[in-house]
Amino acid sequence: MGTQDSTMPDRLWAELEDRLTSDPAGQPRKVLLATDGSEPSAAAMRFLGLLPLAAGSRIQTVTVTEGRDWAMPEWYAETGIAWAKRTAEAALPALVRDGVEVI
Repeated sequence: MGTQDSTMPDRLWAELEDRLTSDPAGQPRKVLLATDGSEPSAAAMRFLGLLPLAAGSRIQTVTVTEGRDWAMPEWYAETGIAWAKRTAEAALPALVRDGVEVI
């Protein structure tokens, strides 16, 4: 078995950063972050928080709840919508930075 190159994450990060910042026009990016409050979505949020985004970039957070293709009590639907709103809003503070709109 081969050994894993321990510098690989550093090299990959450097390459990603170079690609995102090498654009001479400094083009703003539009990023969509889907979150469900899980650890994998929190890891994606932390990763996104580290990305070097040009001024004028926009990050939008979304959360999806179960579909309404079957009958459910109104209180249940309202609870799901409230949870989705809280979950998406909880992601916002970690993503805020100068020049980047976070909604």
